[in-house]
Amino acid sequence: MMKKSIQFIAVTILLSFIVTSAVNIRAANNTLPEENLSINLIPNGNAGMPWTLKEVMTGQTMSFSSFAGKVILLDFFRTTAEPYITFLEQLRDVRAQFSTSELIMISIDTDSAYDDEAMIKAFAEEQNMAWFIFIDTIGIQSHYEIIEIPAFYLFNSDQKVVFSRIGQTDASIIISEVNKHLDGAQTTSNTGSEPIPDFWVDNWYWFVIGGVFIIIAVSISVQRIRVVSHNKKVHQQKSEDKQRNYNKRYR
Repeated sequence: MMKKSIQFIAVTILLSFIVTSAVNIRAANNTLPEENLSINLIPNGNAGMPWTLKEVMTGQTMSFSSFAGKVILLDFFRTTAEPYITFLEQLRDVRAQFSTSELIMISIDTDSAYDDEAMIKAFAEEQNMAWFIFIDTIGIQSHYEIIEIPAFYLFNSDQKVVFSRIGQTDASIIISEVNKHLDGAQTTSNTGSEPIPDFWVDNWYWFVIGGVFIIIAVSISVQRIRVVSHNKKVHQQKSEDKQRNYNKRYR
């Protein structure tokens, strides 16, 4: 019985490490290396480019300077960029986390030769882009050295770059960076949930392995108790049978 338990533990541990290793390798393959995420982007501390454009959804003329005093998330897109559609899920989560008085979100369309206002409006409505949208006709993309989509910049209340990324980025990372520049302001969450701390995200598999060990330990303990109890009953039964045989023999 004990030999089978040890074999069961060994097989379970082996399977746990195989599964977690496979998950980690797949995650690593699907994630850009940390050192490459900000390549070709202008450094933190640079002032935002001044511009004045017509906002697509409302038709109002707005300037970047008109958002001074607010934290600003400025991202770049094309309606035909499939990776951006995936990234939009993260942007919607960010939008849901903050009020419009805390965070200004701006999307800049970089394909003015193909994307007209009607196409952008339809795209924005379909993708629920509930924030400001502009078409780049003055070289904003070139100024910020955008060579890949999705990409975004985060500006503090002084309109200086404080964070930037190229490629898919989880909403929890963006939310954490925004919170750093809100000067202690409380976020307004429509979901009632907070982003999961990086420690738990990065080390979840160890807790899975620990949970497996706990389950195994409890199972072995229960099985051992059952075996001990069974052995006691067998021993007691043998003793009673022996006593009965003795009584019959010498009665």
